Amino acid sequence: GMQAVEFAAQAGRSVDGAAPYVRGALPIACGARHTAWQIAISECQRQAVYADPRWRGGRYEEGEGPRDGLAVARQFGMV
Repeated sequence: GMQAVEFAAQAGRSVDGAAPYVRGALPIACGARHTAWQIAISECQRQAVYADPRWRGGRYEEGEGPRDGLAVARQFGMV
């Protein structure tokens, strides 16, 4: 939910007078607030992906993504 709100906030900004990509959002199926623990877990998951050598700043060919980092992030999410 928190990432959906952030996406809407970032994509909703007008650039050079152009219409914003996202005009509104109504996140459902997510909590109204996140605890410090939840935010920390999400950050650790992101860092696991960033640490994968195949991350390359998110610029990779199809099928060449950060599989190992994503695997660690998913494992951590199950804790």
